[in-house]
Amino acid sequence: MRKLIAILFVLFLISIVCETAEARIFGRHRSRRSQNYTYTYNVNVWNGAQTDQARCEAEAAYMAANYIYGHVGGQIGNFEGWGHGNSTDCATCVPGWNATLTGFGWAQASNGTIFVVKSWR
Repeated sequence: MRKLIAILFVLFLISIVCETAEARIFGRHRSRRSQNYTYTYNVNVWNGAQTDQARCEAEAAYMAANYIYGHVGGQIGNFEGWGHGNSTDCATCVPGWNATLTGFGWAQASNGTIFVVKSWR
């Protein structure tokens, strides 16, 4: 019985390692940024915005105004990705399933950095 549990545990660990390697190999996580930027701030930045598009625009504007390199205001849609760079086509996280882009917002900070927020459903 102990051998069976040990074997199952080893298989479980191998599956976790393989899942991470597969995600890196096949580009499911396309962020070029370091993981130390993945903060989450629980701030109401949407100001009554109802659509995913309006929420993405409001969140990007808030991030740019406050130089916040992380998610703010909660998740938009079923999946949300954000990024920053010197253009609006900077890398963001993307869903690993077939989803439809429902919102794309961007804003430029005073130092020239562009913040992008995308949502999918």
